[in-house]
Amino acid sequence: MAILKTYLEDLWFLLFPDVCEACGSTLMKNEGPICIKCLYEIPRTDYCKDLSNDILLMFTGRIKVEKATALFHFHKGSRFRKLLHSLKYKKKPEIGIALGKELGAEMLSSKNFKDIDYIIPVPLHPKRQKQRGYNQSEMIGEGISKVTDIPMLTDVLIRNVETVTQTKMTREERWKNV
Repeated sequence: MAILKTYLEDLWFLLFPDVCEACGSTLMKNEGPICIKCLYEIPRTDYCKDLSNDILLMFTGRIKVEKATALFHFHKGSRFRKLLHSLKYKKKPEIGIALGKELGAEMLSSKNFKDIDYIIPVPLHPKRQKQRGYNQSEMIGEGISKVTDIPMLTDVLIRNVETVTQTKMTREERWKNV
């Protein structure tokens, strides 16, 4: 029976292969949702190694932040942008988990993030969470937690104000909106 199941799964994969959410190429069996080539080629920031990075500088003078990092550089039209779009708008939470695992591995390889007690994802407003079905930052946090064994707390922050979409806003307008 197990052999028949394997054959049927292989036939299904042959007829309906999974594709990389970033580039559209066919994924290998048990690979995904992002192909290895994209994970290798999307430009990384290396911010885990340098605590005086651009992400930390964005918060300077606004709120107190001890450490900040980002895994990839964001550019309009990039494969990374496609991944984020699929995560947020195409109901692909597995992308968040995969990206979180990548970030978690970077954090483990850096001495700068050894003293993290908890992962606390930024919550969505309940109405937005109901629309989306999941919180994308929670999916990323789940991936980080799986790799680092840092516990995730989802009931610490509460979003009680429903903000408007920030997709067409400037950086300054986004700060004001939040």
